[in-house]
Amino acid sequence: RFSIDGVQAGIALQIEIDHAGCAVAKLRLELPVGSDERLEDLGDIVLRSATSLVVRVVGPDDQAVEEAKVLARDEDRASQAGLEIVWQEASARGGGEYVFERIGCGRSTVFASAPGHGWARESIPLPRADPYLIQLTESARINGTVRTNDERPIEGARITARARYEDEAPIESRTDPSG
Repeated sequence: RFSIDGVQAGIALQIEIDHAGCAVAKLRLELPVGSDERLEDLGDIVLRSATSLVVRVVGPDDQAVEEAKVLARDEDRASQAGLEIVWQEASARGGGEYVFERIGCGRSTVFASAPGHGWARESIPLPRADPYLIQLTESARINGTVRTNDERPIEGARITARARYEDEAPIESRTDPSG
């Protein structure tokens, strides 16, 4: 058993569970405000066997994409006790390859995006020996301006776009000085 004291209700808390030889588990939890509960029992958290995954990202022209953001999360881990599975980011290795170290065996959703490209989402069974190829499509662009109710542009507003599913990794942008 484990216990973490000093947790405040209403604040999102990311929990990372790490043990050598196992996949790192990253979970998010938020205790509800106004709850009389002073203890949240998360139950059993199973650490999966670890493997690594190399993802090769290419564009529509089959050329390696160097500035991609590649994320993954465990599909097989069921949400429990209000826990949300956190997306993990791969490390760039060069040549359009991105690597996840100590990712869990089973099925993972992998999401890839890059400036100037559309995004891709794949379901990948793990472990696997060969790099997994993800091909990004050409992208479309959404433009707009963010202003106050008295028509002044707002600089630095965060814009978030998600694919069809609410749990998809978002594509983010910020407004420039013109809003």
